[in-house]
Amino acid sequence: MKPLFFLLAKRIYSISSILKIAIFGVFLLFTSHVNANITPSQEEEIQTLKDQLEAATNQYQKAGIISELISIYSGHDTSIAVQYISTIQQFEPEVSNAFYPFVKGLYLNKLSKYQSAKPYFISAISAFQQNKDHAQVAECLEQLSYCYSFTGLLDSALITLEQSKHLLEKEKLTKDEQHLYAMLHGTIGTIYRKMAQYDSAMWYMDKAISLKESSDDPSWAIDVSNKGNIYLVQGDLVKGAEHYLKAVHQFEKINDLKNANTTYLNLSIIHLNLEQYDEEKKYIEKSIGISKRTNDNFHLAYGLLMLSANNTHYEKHEKAKELNLKALTLSHELKNDVLISRSLYQTGESYSILGIADSAFYYLSECRSFCEQSNAIQVALFYAMAAKGLGSYYLNTNQYQSAIPFLNEYLNWEASNRGNLSLQGEVSEKLARAYAGIGDYQQAYQYHQQYKILNDSILNQENIAAITEAETEARYVAEQEKQALALEAERKEQRFIQYSLLGGIATLLLLSALIYRNYRIKNKANQTIEKQKEQLEYLNQTKDRIFAIIGHDMRKPVLSFRGIAKKVNYLLQKQDFETLNAIGGQIEQNALALNELTDNLLNWALLQKEALTLNPTSIPLAEVIEEIIELFKGAADNKNIHIQTDIPDNLEVLTDLHAFRTIIRNLIDNAIKYTPENGQVSIRASKIPTGVEIEVSDTGVGIAEDKLQNIFLLQNDKSTRGTAGEKGTGLGMHLVKELTKINKGAIDVKSQVGKGTLFVLTFPS
Repeated sequence: MKPLFFLLAKRIYSISSILKIAIFGVFLLFTSHVNANITPSQEEEIQTLKDQLEAATNQYQKAGIISELISIYSGHDTSIAVQYISTIQQFEPEVSNAFYPFVKGLYLNKLSKYQSAKPYFISAISAFQQNKDHAQVAECLEQLSYCYSFTGLLDSALITLEQSKHLLEKEKLTKDEQHLYAMLHGTIGTIYRKMAQYDSAMWYMDKAISLKESSDDPSWAIDVSNKGNIYLVQGDLVKGAEHYLKAVHQFEKINDLKNANTTYLNLSIIHLNLEQYDEEKKYIEKSIGISKRTNDNFHLAYGLLMLSANNTHYEKHEKAKELNLKALTLSHELKNDVLISRSLYQTGESYSILGIADSAFYYLSECRSFCEQSNAIQVALFYAMAAKGLGSYYLNTNQYQSAIPFLNEYLNWEASNRGNLSLQGEVSEKLARAYAGIGDYQQAYQYHQQYKILNDSILNQENIAAITEAETEARYVAEQEKQALALEAERKEQRFIQYSLLGGIATLLLLSALIYRNYRIKNKANQTIEKQKEQLEYLNQTKDRIFAIIGHDMRKPVLSFRGIAKKVNYLLQKQDFETLNAIGGQIEQNALALNELTDNLLNWALLQKEALTLNPTSIPLAEVIEEIIELFKGAADNKNIHIQTDIPDNLEVLTDLHAFRTIIRNLIDNAIKYTPENGQVSIRASKIPTGVEIEVSDTGVGIAEDKLQNIFLLQNDKSTRGTAGEKGTGLGMHLVKELTKINKGAIDVKSQVGKGTLFVLTFPS
């Protein structure tokens, strides 16, 4: 269970930034980490497992116990884990063929090598299925879901977890299997939270808690804490704190110090966001105390970094620097990239605050170099913050030209990722000074104006808050005075007047209730009208888009056939065979484009009318894809693009043949369209536990992040021209998504500008 990664000192971030970072970091709770020391409770568990290993009567039982030992040691002492893996390799083939790939995958997952772990779990699932060990298959599927989840394939992770849950629902469960079944609900809840589907996430967390409580499983506190994570993501700090407190009470009760440690760190972050710094420090020190008692250097390093940030708030900068250096030493011992990058950054900032510029420059430069070599995506924050620090260093030492690229890099990152107005204003002001320093007064003026605009926005927010507070206080004083007058009047007036007053109040309340009821009815009606308006606008936009496709995008290929017979006859008479061959290639390309466009329009129309008939059958994958590739041979040859396939001959997929052809055809067409000359398009397929996985990748221009988010939507100006000027409509990708969905499949996409795009499809087999 990891603490929140990315929270730095309050003097560096505003409250809104801190909350965003806290939300980002909270996603990594309750996962394992490598090189933390074994806690006393884990030592007891290890001893119990070793005793069970001695008493085991067959190799299958022994392999199951050893797999649990490997799971523990992989997070602490990898050399012992490797020894146990070797032991399983020596078992009989029936046992080792199943358990060896399973424990190898476990080991790699603990090292965060999810892509490498994936084929081992797939192999283990096949072997356990042959042994008819459904519970072990379910556990393999759960581990496989982590491979998908931590590489961004959330739909695939969800399908795998549902498959695992379905397997266990068919069994009469042992106590361990009941625990796994309940845990699967919690993991599914986490996937839904990553998808920002918070209602579904909350339902699965509640279900996990209910299942664990009904079976006297004390680990329900993990799911309670995960509910706190969901509330924190939604910005409800109070409910988040309530759930963390409930969870930590249970962790202490069952002596689960490791999870109690992390929850104390989360509580400290809650109080940091509430600007309650003494309370923040109290919970950090609780965490550090547990870390020292249990020799947990991982949480100790995090605690030291957070305590350093707390000291920075109180301007105890020398103490903050010492804590950062201690954390840096521990981080290098742990070989944890995120800890190292954060420690380097915070140490550089400490030296900068103390005015020791050379040391600040050294640690910030080391942070940048380290982050560039790391594969951990979480270091991006510290890479960007170090750029800001280096830009400030160069500015303060009058090296203006060197300062500009670092400050610009940070400003772009901040605007794209967090949008903190205060930090953007600060860096804009520094850029204004830097450009003035090199004599570029036009740029200096622009950045100074940007600084003023951002600063005015911040002041407006602060003024609004101050006015609101003043109005609240004025209303409170006025209400107090009104009550005092009413009390004085009550002493002087007769009971008749008192009753009249009460009657008037009752009438006023009734009138207020009626007005409020009328407001709610009107508001609900307005919401309905607004929703209908949005739907109508969407339908109109869709209509306009389809008419644009028919009226414009179909025009070019159709016009290309006008007068073609006369041109051919003329060229034959002239015996101009070179031009004739060129026209033949253009005709073929235009015919293919027209055929694809009309087919896509027809399929789209049938989908809108819900008239598309599906006939799922087992399709020989290699044969069908080769037929489709043959259609694009001319287009690929024109650009000298090599189409490579890696599809097992006996692999079949269960789907509608016509829909499948449309999906693959559109993906291959796009790959060729956006790949430059001499590029490559690759199509691979493999068997996975939930069916078949198909990858279509290219070495093309890639897709920008802003377009990637809307790639499957039918929108204007979404499509761009291909590398040879080929025109796209944007309809194909929308159709691919819809056809995949109704064929019970899933699709994910990854892309990097300048390097290419990867589409990953999964279908039942």
